[in-house]
Amino acid sequence: MTQQATEPDSNPLAVDGWYLEGVVAPSGSMQTIPLSPLPFRIGRRNGLPLCLWSSDVSREHAEIRHDADGLWLVDLGSTNGTFLNGTRLTTAQRLNVGDGIHFGQIGFHVGHSQHQGQRELASRTMARDPTSWVSAVSVFDRLFDVGSAIPLYQPIVSLADGRLVGFEVLARSCIQGLENPKEMFLIAGRLQQAESLSRLFRTIGVRSAAEISGVPNLFLNTHPLELEASDLLPSLTELRAQAPHQPLTLEIHESAVTDPVSMNELRARLRDLDIGLAYDDFGSGHDRLMDLIEVPPDVLKFDARFVRDIQKAPPARRAVVSTLVKMVRELGVAPLAECVETLEESETCLELGFEYGQGYLYGRPGRIGDGDGQTVAARRS
Repeated sequence: MTQQATEPDSNPLAVDGWYLEGVVAPSGSMQTIPLSPLPFRIGRRNGLPLCLWSSDVSREHAEIRHDADGLWLVDLGSTNGTFLNGTRLTTAQRLNVGDGIHFGQIGFHVGHSQHQGQRELASRTMARDPTSWVSAVSVFDRLFDVGSAIPLYQPIVSLADGRLVGFEVLARSCIQGLENPKEMFLIAGRLQQAESLSRLFRTIGVRSAAEISGVPNLFLNTHPLELEASDLLPSLTELRAQAPHQPLTLEIHESAVTDPVSMNELRARLRDLDIGLAYDDFGSGHDRLMDLIEVPPDVLKFDARFVRDIQKAPPARRAVVSTLVKMVRELGVAPLAECVETLEESETCLELGFEYGQGYLYGRPGRIGDGDGQTVAARRS
């Protein structure tokens, strides 16, 4: 890639609607700056399309150009550098929606009016801290460095005896602004890296679990977009090769189970890999259950709304839950109660027919060896 962009595209639709969003004025308020006219120059000098009054910014710091292939960001020999998603520019780089740009220490994100959902999401995120998400975008790639993403394990137990039967693999990171999955996947979605991040969590979760005694079943999460991607099964095949004897179960959110044909194909391939299937966050009632049983999983995880304060629920509500659980068991599917927090909830879930339980009562998500993840049986002894 050279520093020179080609001649501008004559089609105005190729450039209309692009903007930068960030904090410009000392007041700290968020502003949207249309990228017009192009080329669009940024610097400290008066009269530029974007004038930034900061000693970190050179008089003529950077420029955004366009050609038939899109928008390009070019550093103009600035003292403190122009950074795209955390990497200092040495050549012109193409811009995409959601990119984070820093001119010195001043950050912006790239948006387009056609991506209203992303723009609204950005606004909600930045309402908490106008520059926090820009900083997070700039360091997102660090998640893929060894040791940056930290696997956590939350116990899954047998309700009958409190016996540990597995762990759901979760994750957090040590990177400021990307500490929890919600923040990580918000940024990953902007950068079109959600599938890559999901694969990373599975990989580090299985690798680190080699230190857990007893080889428990690992419940591995997926991102809904992965069901539409072509590399989910290859990634699982590679994971199985790395851990041939590790019991594994793949979790898919119930809302992503929309195509019985493709789900049957996935189920068959998972069986070939000796990987179980679980549907997560089940909670839409009988009609949704009928859809799910066309491709029955090994485990169906009932959403927290079925479980919370179930011991205090009216008899009619408990009867409905009991009926759903019975239907699931008759299909050969193991029902699991999520978000169990009290002993009373656990005992009532057992009475209603749930086979497994997961929640803070049995153990919070924890790192290997941190002392968390006790089972109820262990706590009672």
